[in-house]
Order: sequence, then structure tokens, then C-alpha cells
Amino acid sequence: MRVFQRSKRPRTKMSLAPEQTGILESTQSIPLAEALDRWRQEAVAGGFETPHYHCRYFIWGRGQPLLFVHGISDQARCFVPLIAHLADSFRCIAYELPNGAGDYARLDSLRHSDQVTDLLALLDHLQCGQACLYGASFGSTVVLAALHAQPRRFLRAVVQSGFAHRKLAPAEKALVSLARYWPGPMRRLPFRNRLQRRADAAAFAAAPPEVWEFQRANTSDRPVRAFAQRARMIAQLDLRPHLPDITHPVLLITGDRDSTIAQAGIEELMNGLPHADRLEFSNCGHYPHYTHAAGVAEALRRFLLPPCGLTG
Repeated sequence: MRVFQRSKRPRTKMSLAPEQTGILESTQSIPLAEALDRWRQEAVAGGFETPHYHCRYFIWGRGQPLLFVHGISDQARCFVPLIAHLADSFRCIAYELPNGAGDYARLDSLRHSDQVTDLLALLDHLQCGQACLYGASFGSTVVLAALHAQPRRFLRAVVQSGFAHRKLAPAEKALVSLARYWPGPMRRLPFRNRLQRRADAAAFAAAPPEVWEFQRANTSDRPVRAFAQRARMIAQLDLRPHLPDITHPVLLITGDRDSTIAQAGIEELMNGLPHADRLEFSNCGHYPHYTHAAGVAEALRRFLLPPCGLTG
């Protein structure tokens, strides 16, 4: 079972529990090794040319299309622990954002709006008429922008550890500016392991050790330049004016120990989106798709499937 807190301002018809604070019942998370084995055996990998890069993706499961967009330094397979619980209910699609490592992306010329164009191109390529969206952290900004750009294309959306606007401190801006020219993957950055352990380890304290190692592996081999380019996009991005125009039901998933996203950023989403509801997982940091996969999957089923969700 997973403890959660609901917002005091629920505005969708979804009902996960009758009280503001309650229990979201779920099975135990599928062991990571089992989830990865099933993914390798059952998922179908593919690739195609978007207007900006060669996009790699995988599809796992059948049903209503559910498209996943990963975070700033992550990769598509980060969603395997979560999708392992959902493949029996959704046609889950996860894809790689452009990173300049063998995908022919010209990172210096990429804009945030290009990420939306590529998302829509992927749906066209897969002949998906309407879909639901799931965006984690940086991926949440791509999801929100897509909802605004093509509202009729989407049914509902889940925004995990998300934000519409985030200021970078002067030191962060300076680091990002230098990182644009740093060759190689994230693991080669000086003090990378020490900084990652300080920032992320607490969020994985209650999870099996292999889950923490899986997250470290996923984020360590991403190119530094791709991370820096996405961080520059964040520094220039402000989606707050668009939020009132996004009328889709949106589920905001947060962790009570998230040290990456400020509470003010979550409140901006709650106040700006006309039809948003919030789930806050207890004993959870910035990565519930890793650490609370079964609970997040149960929340998605209740939010996206009938009778609460839409049939498409």
C-alpha cells in the first residue's frame, strides 16, 4: 500500500480515496530484474527520422496509447519499472529525447518547441489518433507544451515532479554554459558520483539497492551537452501563461521529499491548470516512477481508465 495526500482543491472527477489523506492500495512493485527481462522479451523497439533527429523508441503493451517523456538526464528505459505494471492496460510508448549521441541531433539549434514537434511526429509515425501523456520532470514541460499546442490530440495527462517555470541560480547558469562544451557522458564529470549521491540517494533509501543503481546507470551515460542544452531550455522557458488554456484533466504526481522541485512550482501548476488533481506520495523524492512504480501505476489506472478516465 502507498500513502498519499490529495490536494485540498480537487477539480477532476477522479476519486482515489474519500478523504484528503488516505491509502492508495497497490501490489508490491515488480522486481527490477523481472521487469527488465519482460521488457527485453515483450517490448518492440523502433526508430524514425523526425524533423530534428533520429528518434529511438519502444512500445510495450496493448490498449489506449500512453506516451512517456523522460527527464533532463534520463533515458526512455527509466520507465520500465512503471510500464511493467501497465503493459496489460495500455500501449505504452517511451522514446529518447535528442541527445546528440548518434541520433544526428544538432543540439545548439534545438528549441523547446522542437521537442513538441518531434513528439507529435512520433504519434503520427505510430498512427496514434489520440493519446494520453506522462511527463517526468523536464519531460513534464514537453507534455504541457504539447497539450497547449495540439489540445484535440490528447485525452488526459500525468505530470510527475513537474513545473511550468523554473529559475536557475547564477552558479547553475554558469555551470550550464560551460557544460555545453564538455565532451563525453555525465559519468565523466568531476565529482559526479559524490554530487549525485548527495542529491538523489535519500530518495532511493527505501527502494531496493538495484533500483538506485539502475537510476545511476540511466543518468550517467547521457551526454553532458544534452543535459546542458535542456537546462538552457528550462532557463528560457515559462509556460505559466499557457496553463489556463490547458483544459485537459491533469494528474500531478509529487513526492513529499522532492528536493529538486520547489513547492511553489507545484502550486503554480495547481493554480494555473483548470482541471488538475494532485497525488503526493509519502516517503518519496523526485523519482516515483523508479521508487513507487506499483503505486504510481495504480494511480494511472484509476485516472486514465474508465469509469474515471476516457475511453478515447
